[in-house]
Amino acid sequence: KIMDWVRNERKISEKALYALRWRQAEASFRNENGTFTKRQALAFMVYIDGVLINIHYRDSHKNFTREKAADTVPYNWDSVKGKNRVFLVEGEMDVGAIYSIVDIKPGWIGEIGWASVPNCTTITAAERAEFEETGDITVDKPLKLEWLTKLYDDLKGAEEIVIATDDDAPGIKLRKELARRLGIERCKYVTFTHRQRRDGKKCKDSDDVLMSFGPKELLDDLNAAKLFP
Repeated sequence: KIMDWVRNERKISEKALYALRWRQAEASFRNENGTFTKRQALAFMVYIDGVLINIHYRDSHKNFTREKAADTVPYNWDSVKGKNRVFLVEGEMDVGAIYSIVDIKPGWIGEIGWASVPNCTTITAAERAEFEETGDITVDKPLKLEWLTKLYDDLKGAEEIVIATDDDAPGIKLRKELARRLGIERCKYVTFTHRQRRDGKKCKDSDDVLMSFGPKELLDDLNAAKLFP
């Protein structure tokens, strides 16, 4: 069952599953030939101002779908409102990973806000080549982040915004644009590639660290967030 996969393989805390209201559901996923197949999936409820506006689904093979296809809004966004310290990640599993830190630091969630933000960035061939050569990307043009334009005021009171998007080309591109838009002086960023997953690959996000190392190491990485140059 997919909930067993979440607990045993992804190492998401039981407290996180309960608090975030993750549940098992059946969802239709599009196949490469255009047909659809129903499979077991995790259901993530997306709320804005306490109102359910969408449901996102993901299966254990990293396939995604949602109830309202055109709706791109952050997940767990209501948690950031009124918080001085905010974490922005890339993916619902990372939201669950950060919540799982409560297993070793019970007061953690009361201290922070944390949300998964959409990443619809595209990577050009030149950017891909730059990333493969240097591990970085030069961002010359502003990105279109409509969700941030709509919800920007919710972050006005945040004194520290820790950007923990994926350590890949799209994630780094999004990280830089978020810092530019939100104010580089109050933003920090987290990298994960100094850690190696159990399968030998480098960690690229919060959930990778939780799965391969545990909540203490994830907390250490988040607390080691760096200032932007």
